[in-house]
Amino acid sequence: MIIQYKNLDELKLGEKGIVRQVTEKYAARIERSFPQEDATLVVHIKDYSPLGEKIKYSVHVRVTKISGLSAQAVGWDLHKATRLAFEKLQKEIEHRFRK
Repeated sequence: MIIQYKNLDELKLGEKGIVRQVTEKYAARIERSFPQEDATLVVHIKDYSPLGEKIKYSVHVRVTKISGLSAQAVGWDLHKATRLAFEKLQKEIEHRFRK
């Protein structure tokens, strides 16, 4: 499965590592759901910090080649927001492709 990151360059070095670590963990799980598909996993991250010290993150993940398969999570902790987005995506996959 190909993994494509958007806006990853805007994050700090430690934050990039967190996103890559969580993404690779969940990408392996997602890939098992459709091994014959040539899908791409797109991870789009936005950070919001208007005039404040804390940064709020928005993580949107989607799988190409399969229409409408996406999930989004927002939070103050990047690791938690990324993990929640992938857990929502896994639930969507289980719901849609339950046999």
